[in-house]
Amino acid sequence: MVDARGHDSIPLVIDERLLESRYEVRADLRYLGGPKKIEGIKLVRELVPGLGLGEAKDLVEQQGWVLEDVPIAEAKLAERQFVELGAHVELVPRSLTIMAFDPQHHARGSQPLVRMSVTGNLLTIERGRLDAWPAPDLAAARAFDQPDELRAAIEVQQQAWQAAGLQLERDPIALLGHVSAREPTLEQAIRSADPPDEPLLVYADWLAARGDPRGELGPLQHVGATQEFDAALVRHATHLFGPLMPALEQLQIELDWQLGMVRRVVVPISDRVVQGGNLEALTRLLALPIMACLRELSVVGPWLAVRDPISAIPSEVRAGLRSLHLSAGAFGDLAPARVGELERLEALELLARRLSLPPLELPRLRRLTIGVEEFDDALVHALAHARLDALEELRLRLLWRVRGEDWVASLCEFVRVGPPQPIRRFCVTLDGNAIDSGFVELLFAAPWVRRLAHLELEGELADEDVSASFERHAAKLRGTSCRLHDLR
Repeated sequence: MVDARGHDSIPLVIDERLLESRYEVRADLRYLGGPKKIEGIKLVRELVPGLGLGEAKDLVEQQGWVLEDVPIAEAKLAERQFVELGAHVELVPRSLTIMAFDPQHHARGSQPLVRMSVTGNLLTIERGRLDAWPAPDLAAARAFDQPDELRAAIEVQQQAWQAAGLQLERDPIALLGHVSAREPTLEQAIRSADPPDEPLLVYADWLAARGDPRGELGPLQHVGATQEFDAALVRHATHLFGPLMPALEQLQIELDWQLGMVRRVVVPISDRVVQGGNLEALTRLLALPIMACLRELSVVGPWLAVRDPISAIPSEVRAGLRSLHLSAGAFGDLAPARVGELERLEALELLARRLSLPPLELPRLRRLTIGVEEFDDALVHALAHARLDALEELRLRLLWRVRGEDWVASLCEFVRVGPPQPIRRFCVTLDGNAIDSGFVELLFAAPWVRRLAHLELEGELADEDVSASFERHAAKLRGTSCRLHDLR
């Protein structure tokens, strides 16, 4: 929408409950995690009468909203109860927030901003930056007796900002997108190129000509000016990361840069839960302009089980990913239903207690690693019906001493069926699980195994006969290197 002066505007959509005559500040409360899971579940059931045990357990495990649209005093009381348990929660007052920024400001994402917040009948105007806002001071807010007066004040303030040439935005990450120079055609060329160095340098020149800090970073990396590059990262941190620097530090996220753009992101295992939830923080991080040409992503954490982790990856990032590693750990499940959208993916590693996979269709995938505690028939079916025309290496890891015997039948069934396309390398790791002679016999009897360039088997050998059987069969395979590793 464009007003008469030619300035971009956004429709004013206010939650009508903010303008009701009662003027009661309402809030939501979200559970983010904590060391005492059982006590947390019990407290959730106390706060939400009628909630079943299973529903409360799901809410805690999925970082759900415990209270919604309740008086803020009630939300604060519940917040204190969770804190006493050592739990992390997020209390969010129901409010309207609008930021005003100058799209032509030389500091771009580091520029000073003004923000209007409406909570209940209170309106506040604050000055700050994307990464530094003053603590809310409702005592300094202006109170309105009538909803119409409050609505009129909001409209007047918006018009004043637009008359001054400012644009309006509510989402700080979207604001970074507005103030960052972007050229979709060049970004697409970077995603498509192997290696991407040449289009990255072209993009760096284009960005530098428009005063974007990324245009400074590219040449510094190109000439190996490491100290100057690190100093530029610190100097332009607000423009590059906006309000996400605390999440980067709390989760100890590692970034590898390539000529002014982030090439690789590593999110290690952490028991910390950032405000808004870790998966939401990842979603917002990957939406930053510096992530538009990301090549490699590695994420470890049980919070990946909250929903399909692929949905946390913006579509433009999916279009360029070459390598993806996701691990939900020994107690988390993974269901990456949209993994087939990663058309340029070349390496995929998925580790979880239980893995739900659709039949894979990834035309460029060369290396696939599957690590699970529960290897079942559904996973065998997904692998057997995959279309992986470029696959060269398949690794299966049965982790954490698999319980029960069902996995044996499922693994044997996969060995009998084999991958749908010929592969060169096949590796099986039975971590904490015994390998017996029967499995070795079955493995070497599979016709597709005889066409491998490399076969590798790791695990706890049941007895000495296993090694002898393996060596006897391996000697008969011509052109295949075979390796047996006893993990005891």
